[in-house]
Amino acid sequence: MKKKSFLESLGLFLHPKFEFHLLIELVINLVTVVPVIGLFELFEYPLVTYANIIGVIIYIVVATFLMESLKVYILRHFINYIFKSKGIILFIIYGLIFYLTTFLIKDLMFNKNVLLNLFIFTVSFLILKILLIIVYQRLQTNKRGEEE
Repeated sequence: MKKKSFLESLGLFLHPKFEFHLLIELVINLVTVVPVIGLFELFEYPLVTYANIIGVIIYIVVATFLMESLKVYILRHFINYIFKSKGIILFIIYGLIFYLTTFLIKDLMFNKNVLLNLFIFTVSFLILKILLIIVYQRLQTNKRGEEE
């Protein structure tokens, strides 16, 4: 059985090849953002306003590429600070990227209380994303176990 790398075991990298990791991360982000937006609209507290679903997809694609490129740079050069802050730096970076991407993609904007909605969106997005990453890693572990 092939041993996973340390960063792969943390869920920071989902595949040894970066191209596949980026594709898996994009799919997980797309699957994560739709329930987050829909759940808060269901409770009549919409966090974001969007023109159409294509705008949301483009927003997530751009945000994913920005997140992954910045995450690779930070993990390569500043991993000690990530461990010392217990991941809070990555949380802040995710929030900043979500906010800054709204300036690039005008189809999705945060509603009135921008900081509160951004905080709620980022927290709920990351919680659901972590759950999906755990499910993905368990499926991969079960698949590797069956192959042996």
